[in-house]
Parts: sequence; structure tokens; C-alpha cells
Amino acid sequence: TNCHWIDCNREFETQDELVKHLNQDHIQSNKKSFVCRWQDCSREEKPFKAQYMLVVHMRRHTGEKPHRCTFEGCTKAYSRLENLKTHLRSHTGEKPYMCEFPGCTKAFSNASDRAKHQNRTHSNAKPYVCKAIGCTKRYTDPSSLRKHVKTVHGADFYANKKHKGDGSCQVKKEDPDGDNDACDTSRRGE
Repeated sequence: TNCHWIDCNREFETQDELVKHLNQDHIQSNKKSFVCRWQDCSREEKPFKAQYMLVVHMRRHTGEKPHRCTFEGCTKAYSRLENLKTHLRSHTGEKPYMCEFPGCTKAFSNASDRAKHQNRTHSNAKPYVCKAIGCTKRYTDPSSLRKHVKTVHGADFYANKKHKGDGSCQVKKEDPDGDNDACDTSRRGE
């Protein structure tokens, strides 16, 4: 495992040795500037506000996952403690995120699942639009759209991926008039 810190390139036998090297020789040695100098890092040397943030960020480059599940037989591990805490709820059954819609008693182990539920169950928005020519079907979630495309338009249409667009036409989150004109492939000679 190599260190790709700019002007370093030291080689290590294990991930643990690399992580120790990064922390001691690159992060701890510079107490004033918290900048990732890993080659080709997408942050482009934009500084962090605190050292611990740089330490957590470096896990993207090293693959380090120090937060391990303690439940017997579970091998899950995470780079961020928050993610481990969310995972532990899958073992404990804790669901602290209550649906905020009046009268709904559903609860979830994480905020993301609650948001999906609220958008799909309690919203009238149907942002997932079928792209088959002449079809006006819209859905609240992508799995329902996939099922529709496979059953109504066939496996060949689904496999052909025309229902996903050609790059110039993405699934639009908002299409107020519902006509999905930008995705009409008939105008492109297909």
C-alpha cells in the first residue's frame, strides 16, 4: 500500500501502517493547516476547519474503517461513527425517526428512510416519468417506474435502456405540465 501524499510515495505492508504514517508524518506534523495533499484529491487542497475532519477525510483515500460492529457474527465496519450508530439500529430495532405527517405512526432507523417514506407516501409529487413514446405514466419512486417499464413496455425496451434516456435526457425531477417533451426520443430519429 503506497502513500500518495504529494512528494511522498512511501510504501507500506498494511493499511494500518499507512494510516499511522499519514497521521504522524503528514497530519500531526502540520498543526496550522488542515489540507489534504493526496495526489488527485477532488478537494484540490481546500482546507478543513479542524484536524479531525482531515483525519476522517483521509479514510476516503485509505479505505480505513475503524468503527466496527460489535454484534456477534456481524462484520460490518464504517469510516464514520455516525454510520455505525445507524447500522447498530438494525440489530437493536431502534427507530427514532418518526414520520412527521399528521396521523402517521411509521418510524425509521435513519432520517434518509424517513424522508423517502414521506416523499413517496405523503406527497403528490411523481417525479419519475416513463419515457416510452406516448406513455404518460409517472411514479413516486424509481422501483415502481422500473416495474411499469418491464411489465407494460417489455423486457426488450427495459434492457435497451431507452427508458433511461441517452444522456441528453435524464429523469426530470420536475416536469410541471407532465408532457416530458425533452425526453421524446421520436424527435431524434430513434
